[in-house]
Amino acid sequence: MEHYRDDVNQIKQGEHVFCLVDNTYTKSRGLPAHGGMWMEIQADTFLKRRPGKEGSERDYLSPESTGAHELGHTEGLDNWLEHTPNMKQEGEKRKFDNKSITPNQIETIYSESEAGHLNRDPPKSEAGNIFTRHKNSASDSGRSCGAI
Repeated sequence: MEHYRDDVNQIKQGEHVFCLVDNTYTKSRGLPAHGGMWMEIQADTFLKRRPGKEGSERDYLSPESTGAHELGHTEGLDNWLEHTPNMKQEGEKRKFDNKSITPNQIETIYSESEAGHLNRDPPKSEAGNIFTRHKNSASDSGRSCGAI
């Protein structure tokens, strides 16, 4: 994984970018560019104590499942509003660090890809928009980004 700070010019075409921030501008745990290639993850997600047994604490959401949830948005998935528990439920509804995905969600990712709706925005333009929002809002004093 390559590491970036604020120099979005280092981002290469085709890279998905995860950016750790003190706060997203929406104050949510994560923030993606839907169908795009840019995701923000709130840094304190990595600082929360892990439960002794995976999936044993009702309100704990791991950095891995948060990243997967946000990556799902970049792959064309919306938050899951049905009652079937899975990783695409919103954070306050997703319990016990659920990381499951449904066959329907996999089909949606495939359909979105075939339709050309994914990876459509260069990450530099997304990064520029996000960096501008942070600089204007002063909500984020720290940021560290990496691309895969």
